[in-house]
Amino acid sequence: MQNPHHTWLFLAALLLASCGKIEDELASPDAASWCAEPLGGQAARVSVWRSRQEDGSVTVSVHKLDAHENTIAWFQDLKDDGTIDDTSVTEWTYNEDGRWLEQRSDAGADGMLDRVMSRAVDENGDETFAATDEDGDGDWDRTVTSTYDEEGRTLSTAWDNDGDGATDSITTYAYEEGGGYTQISDNDLDGTPDIVHTTTVDDGVWLAQTDADADGSIDWANREIYDADGRLIDAATDYEGDGVFNVIVTYTYTPSGELETELNDSDGDGDVDLITTYARDSEGRLLSIESRTAGGVLAYSAHYSYDGGIVTEVRTNYAGDEISWTCTKTSEGEKPLSEGCDEDGDGSRDYLATYVDCR
Repeated sequence: MQNPHHTWLFLAALLLASCGKIEDELASPDAASWCAEPLGGQAARVSVWRSRQEDGSVTVSVHKLDAHENTIAWFQDLKDDGTIDDTSVTEWTYNEDGRWLEQRSDAGADGMLDRVMSRAVDENGDETFAATDEDGDGDWDRTVTSTYDEEGRTLSTAWDNDGDGATDSITTYAYEEGGGYTQISDNDLDGTPDIVHTTTVDDGVWLAQTDADADGSIDWANREIYDADGRLIDAATDYEGDGVFNVIVTYTYTPSGELETELNDSDGDGDVDLITTYARDSEGRLLSIESRTAGGVLAYSAHYSYDGGIVTEVRTNYAGDEISWTCTKTSEGEKPLSEGCDEDGDGSRDYLATYVDCR
């Protein structure tokens, strides 16, 4: 059996040993050429995702990104020949705050719109209107309208499911002091609630309960408990509404307030089934995450290394003694630089994403 304490060393050696082969097969040295593609307008960056298919061929998906890292255009090069194929092309437009306002899809890359989604947001960035044209004929097939109070809390959401201008269903919200609220859905506008959801807040305990058919009985519940510093220390879910929690997760923190452990009781029998630990360096930067069964078997790990402003993350999932998948990602602040995954544990990457600057 592989020593789990040395798994990350084994993984690093595996990645380095196969690096040359992987780069030859999936690297994208011409990624910057996609910056000039007129679709979506001028991009700040592009990300090129090269994926190996079951037959061994490589397909390419391209995302053009704006200065906010929002995708402004997406298209495919299925033949890996540097040209857009006759498959779906999607473009987005955003407001100055980086919130998307419109999505346009051309399913055949023939210049004709096949699907359009549009949104309106208020000065707080909350969505007040959303509409979908499912066939690109210029008429809305579905719309959603939302209202908010002066604190930005949702008061109502109304759906027109057939685009005839009439509301078909509505959900309303009523709030209490302290954070509690009641949410009522009337799905057929007969004036009778169809779904009732309530959230109560009492001395750091949040209890959310859903009556999915408005018959007066709770069908699902979720409880969250916070300490005096506002940190989540307990989360539990009752999937059947019988008052018995099926999953319970408890959290502990370091003296400086950073997450240290998660203890997961996945069947609600009172015994911990999975233990996740977080390790940090003297600067508080995350070094590793490890999840182990109650018997000490490693189920998941993530290791982080730092080189100036560049962060490298290696995530690994395990099935018994075997690695089931491995992903490596590099980033600089909030900006990703590269990402690759071996999705079947055979030692070769199945996809590799390369990010390049266009400006």
